[in-house]
Amino acid sequence: MKKFLLLCSVALLTFSSCSKEKDEPIVKSNESEQTSINLHIEGEREDISVADAEGRVLDLKAGVTGNKITSVTMNKTGDVKAILCFYTPTKGISREVTLPMRNGKITWRGSVDVGNFTKEELRDAKLSIFIGGDYTYPGDDKPIVYNHTLRRAIRTTNGMDLSQFKPVFASEGISLTDGGSGSDVDFDSKGHRFRLTGQFVSISFRNPIAGRDLRFNGLIVSGFATEGMTLYTTPSAGRTKPTFNYNGAARGFFYRFSDGSTIDLPGPATQGGSAVAPAGDPAYTIYVYSQAQALGGVRFGKDAASGVSPFSTPGIGSYHNVTTLDNIMDQNTPAKQGKFYNVVMSLRTR
Repeated sequence: MKKFLLLCSVALLTFSSCSKEKDEPIVKSNESEQTSINLHIEGEREDISVADAEGRVLDLKAGVTGNKITSVTMNKTGDVKAILCFYTPTKGISREVTLPMRNGKITWRGSVDVGNFTKEELRDAKLSIFIGGDYTYPGDDKPIVYNHTLRRAIRTTNGMDLSQFKPVFASEGISLTDGGSGSDVDFDSKGHRFRLTGQFVSISFRNPIAGRDLRFNGLIVSGFATEGMTLYTTPSAGRTKPTFNYNGAARGFFYRFSDGSTIDLPGPATQGGSAVAPAGDPAYTIYVYSQAQALGGVRFGKDAASGVSPFSTPGIGSYHNVTTLDNIMDQNTPAKQGKFYNVVMSLRTR
């Protein structure tokens, strides 16, 4: 069993470039005989883009103007867990380490047991790093199950705490290169940019249909890995790199509004009239694992995912609860990941 010494200088979660620190975390390792190399990693967190769709504890705050997200900032926090995945198309390993955050920046020095990887194989290997999320580490090289995201819709307000969603960030597929003669490291892995896995979605509401008044206190979210996802850390079953896949089925779950609100949203007075917005035009934010399961949908919810109609108009039942976000939010493309979307959800006819 070989143990490779990793020397990492990582500005994972800041908007600025990386810088070195002297702090050293505790890293799980094997005390068997080792061959040591030095590895230098550099990276930074990629800004979370904000888009209008017409976008383990990380201290993220949202800037909001009106009911729309306009910026995302990160504040200093404590230690964060990270999953390191070294891999080639045919073999791979995973290890969990603890990274200390100082003033929004991370520097890491430590040793990692790289199993049966040789130095020659590592020259052709790549490194992916995953931070954040709600998981229990099952042991090296095993699939990692991430629990479902927060099943609440958080009122979109300035300074909103996004860390309660326990978002996942990833830097994927960065090559390892020789440090070169005279270098104090054997390998470099530079150019890491940590991007949000999945999406934050801030949703406001409209009702353009006369005679179908709504009364709702949450959202019904289906698909989008609402039952969690699994990170397959090593190549297998046709996978040539670490890959997320969703758990369970695509059934819906009720996401109650975090502020306890119940919203009354009548339709226009006459068919064809202007769509009606609720009083105050509130918006609510959810976090979805759309990278693990592309297809999903959002509908109006009242108390539960099923069995309760969100309509206050007599005779109108859940059958008519169809929206513009119902099973059309196929967001699993690189251009659409890692963003904060401001969207409007409207009732529509079936």
